[in-house]
Amino acid sequence: MSDNLGYENLKELDNLEIIVIVDEDTGTCGVESHSVLFDAGQYGQIFIENSNKLGVDYSKIETVVLSHWHCDHSDGLPSAIEAISEARRGHSSKVIIDLPKERPSRRGIRLPKSDNVMVINNPTFEELEKAGGEIVKSSEPHTICSNFFYVSGRISRQTTYETGIVNHVAYDEKLSTWKDDPLINEERFLTARIKNKGLIVFTGCSHAGIVNTLLQAQNPLSNKQEEKYPIYLVMGGFHLAGYDQESKIKETVRDLKALINPVYLAPGHCSGWRCSAALEYQLHEGEAAFAGRVAPSAVGKIYTISYK
Repeated sequence: MSDNLGYENLKELDNLEIIVIVDEDTGTCGVESHSVLFDAGQYGQIFIENSNKLGVDYSKIETVVLSHWHCDHSDGLPSAIEAISEARRGHSSKVIIDLPKERPSRRGIRLPKSDNVMVINNPTFEELEKAGGEIVKSSEPHTICSNFFYVSGRISRQTTYETGIVNHVAYDEKLSTWKDDPLINEERFLTARIKNKGLIVFTGCSHAGIVNTLLQAQNPLSNKQEEKYPIYLVMGGFHLAGYDQESKIKETVRDLKALINPVYLAPGHCSGWRCSAALEYQLHEGEAAFAGRVAPSAVGKIYTISYK
């Protein structure tokens, strides 16, 4: 694995089926097929109930990818891994649990006008390993599932306004104190490439900023000479909900249109209704930025992206 890995080995897929459970993706290339689970939400019971209602075949999931260490993405993992491992009994290989290598022991939000911290817990490496599967820790970009999917490494910051989470802190064990942690640096995105269409980019929360995330997705080596990869669909959290984030919406929509211009956008999770509305209606050079190109990313939705 290398921080200089681009998409040179990433296969062009014929089809990609996306099931919003809280998120599963299956890609096919000819007769070859691979399935990955991207994050598992906060509540294991809800993940299992939704998966069962949607008819998800746990035995086909080969890899579980965690975007970042926040409980609303990670706490559902033990239940998900247990279900997948049980369904895969008899398979020649265990399910791979692909995790960010950097994991703060504790994280939290410093409460306003106070030194008190609301702690955000995450499952430990040991708890996830006990649930079943093979743990892989990585902070570098790499491909998974026979080069069907690409997991990014750390996302570089290029914009001036995407500055992370105010009052977000992590506990420093050596100094026995809470330290500012606004950037959530370990967060990764997941990418697939569809023949004749372009990239499908899945985001967890986009704490690095959705513009920063997509700038790196379309140019993974950050090489000015490299041809930028077109983005067909971006789906997931844009992190533009809430008072501190909504002030960034106007600049975000402007740069999404001017610098990236994805064909379709499916904001969900922490994106907020104001973000979705702005993507649909905010004017850019006299026209609505993404009119008719914003899709819902709601639980139960199933999308199939085909090269045809």
